[in-house]
Amino acid sequence: MSYYEAFRSNAQFGHRFGSLAIGYNLKDAVEIFGDSPANSKDIVDNSEQNEDLSGVLVSNAQAGTQFIDLGSTYEISEINTGIVRSQFAENSGSTLIAVTTGTIFLANVRGANDFVVVHVTEVDKEYSHQGATDNLGLYTIDIYKPKS
Repeated sequence: MSYYEAFRSNAQFGHRFGSLAIGYNLKDAVEIFGDSPANSKDIVDNSEQNEDLSGVLVSNAQAGTQFIDLGSTYEISEINTGIVRSQFAENSGSTLIAVTTGTIFLANVRGANDFVVVHVTEVDKEYSHQGATDNLGLYTIDIYKPKS
């Protein structure tokens, strides 16, 4: 059993039709863009063109990453691999998750029992990149992996 440690802090991405990265590859903790390989799109904003930031994240079907929402009251320092495996054994994961500032969720990355914890530290629906007037918004997340 291992506890989790920060793998990538202050990771940011925005509206899927905006000018920022549209999501994250959780395996390598790197930004993804519209032209990134589909199987690397572990979390992507699910907003509609010219609409407000939805606060909903999805996994591309080819990535197959599954999420379980822990809400916002879980202590990340208490999460260990045993708890994560238990959560996925007891609950059905989903490829879609609604998030707000403070949401903590588990991700089974690409269905390979490679688990990460994601803490949404901010959802800013008004963030404007380079003066944009539509497709606004920014998610800031911390990604945690089991300690080595």
